Amino acid sequence: MIEPETAGDVMHTDLIAVRRETPLDEVARRMAALDLEVVPVVDGNGRLVGFLTMADLAVLTLERARSPQLPGGHYLG
Repeated sequence: MIEPETAGDVMHTDLIAVRRETPLDEVARRMAALDLEVVPVVDGNGRLVGFLTMADLAVLTLERARSPQLPGGHYLG
């Protein structure tokens, strides 16, 4: 019988993450350069606090184009 694969069997271990304070334009450049769809966001201690997706960045770009006064902490969820 074949054992089912686990997340650990196929996960990437060379993690690429950004810190909370990383400017979004830098995050977008890194994601595009590395062809990433999602990137973990970590705090100053390296703990996971969330993640950003290319879709999040695209929505934010569109929202800001429609409303240039949109604050930086706008919730995209």
